[in-house]
Amino acid sequence: MKKVISTWFYSSPEGENFHYPSMGLYSGSEAFQLAYFRCVISFFASSYVKNYDHLIDGKFKHIFLCNRLPDFVGKINFMDYMKKFMVEILYFEPLSIPSFSYTNNLLFGSVFSQIDVVRKISERVSDDDFIYIFDNDCLANKSLADICEIDSVHALNLHPNSLDIDVQGYALGKLLDIANEFNIDQAQPMRDYIHCGGELVAMTGKKIKIFSRFIDQIYEKNLERFESGKDYFTTEEMIFSQAYRYLESFTSTNIIKRVWTEAEKYRTVDGTELNFTFLHLPAEKGTGFSKLFAQFNNFLPFIDDENYFEKINTVFNFENYKKIFNL
Repeated sequence: MKKVISTWFYSSPEGENFHYPSMGLYSGSEAFQLAYFRCVISFFASSYVKNYDHLIDGKFKHIFLCNRLPDFVGKINFMDYMKKFMVEILYFEPLSIPSFSYTNNLLFGSVFSQIDVVRKISERVSDDDFIYIFDNDCLANKSLADICEIDSVHALNLHPNSLDIDVQGYALGKLLDIANEFNIDQAQPMRDYIHCGGELVAMTGKKIKIFSRFIDQIYEKNLERFESGKDYFTTEEMIFSQAYRYLESFTSTNIIKRVWTEAEKYRTVDGTELNFTFLHLPAEKGTGFSKLFAQFNNFLPFIDDENYFEKINTVFNFENYKKIFNL
């Protein structure tokens, strides 16, 4: 059994431009690509620091799933970092990229490629492995060594018991209605809608293979609903939330916290951040991650030095996160 710690990125080819309002950028732009690949490198660097011993002894494994790689991130050779942080590269074919109209003028269009990511990693792992798929704008805060997975399915329940909460244009009560119109695996109608974030998918290799089959089926039915003019799921989170209802041992996880850091818009920093194994920082892709990357990039000349681990450990720790991300 291995613990597989992974993240992913879908890199838009030339001419494809999905709009990401939170960053004010289009996915095909150089600035967008640079921001996300900085996040990827930072993600694996943080996990390397926190899980070093278990990566060395082979109990943990790093995997990066992508459809294509950059040669450089800024002036940095991308693969130099991937090799240092013991990252296996796994390519996926982006089959779940919807049509222009399906995602309302390409809003968040490429997030559905996470369906392809789940399918690909499910083909790569063993049944008794435990798989973690994180968004790349996450950072390791502690080691995963102390997490007891057993046979649970871990996801982040974002809005418990709040059917009036709005999610991407739908109240959760409306999403409950849509969910109950699906007929996958003859599941019983739900009375409550559990909306889970997409920043973490965590389950055994055996279960992720089942999960992958469910989300493929739900995605196909979702396309049919769109084409027939019915209400449909507009994000991968909604599709994943639908699939979780068919799996046993679902757990609302305390492994990760989604932390909004914007003082004037939306802020969820409450002093509990130190308690979580990973932090998800979705508002920091173009700001905080840029600062963090610049910090540890100063140690690039020492990447083959025996003290390199100690050097980057000064960057990837909670006290430094507090300063950079205003936690």
